[in-house]
Formats: sequence, C-alpha cells, structure tokens
Amino acid sequence: NKETQTQSKMDGVGEVHQVPIDSIIRPLQSVVNQEKVESLCSTIEHSPEEVPPVTLLWIKGESGSDYFFGFGGCHRYNAYKRSGRETIPAILQKATLTTLQSMLGASAPQRLL
Repeated sequence: NKETQTQSKMDGVGEVHQVPIDSIIRPLQSVVNQEKVESLCSTIEHSPEEVPPVTLLWIKGESGSDYFFGFGGCHRYNAYKRSGRETIPAILQKATLTTLQSMLGASAPQRLL
C-alpha cells in the first residue's frame, strides 16, 4: 500500500528527501557569511544538483508527528529560504528525544507531541 511505501522510503538510510523548510527546527544560532549564502543562491538557481543535501535529525513525536532538527548546513538552509524554496533536500538521520536531550542539555524539550 502507498502508506507503507512512503514509510519505507522515509526509513531509507542515505536517501535524499524534500523536507519543508518551515518544519525545520534550528536550536542553535549560526554565524552566517552572507557572501556564501548569495553564492549558494546562485548555484541553487542554476545548478541545484551541485548543492549537497543538509543532514537533519528526524524524531517521531509521541503522537506520531515528525520533528526535524538542523544543526549544520546553515548556509544551505539560509540560501534555500532566501531563494523562496518551500523545501530543502535533506538526508534524515533517525534519532530519539534522548539523543536530542544529550546534545542540547537543559535547553532541549522534555516532550515532543
């Protein structure tokens, strides 16, 4: 069935997925070089396949919701946003809330619904 196919694709290691930019949580503030972002915007416009996907932590919430956390790829993330794209190519790395808490310490959420 289609739902099973979609789920198995989402479980694929190393597969590139189109993730809605607005669904990405970036818990750490980044220092962004605007010239690099502008260069990436140009590449996204003319040769998007040359821009590597970002890697996101993917955590399933208690109610089955998907949470995507981005820690790297800040220039690519900003370039895709500035380019007006609704999605960004991403490799999803499955994680747990415990993993996120160990990375963020006291600033991590206690629950994800």
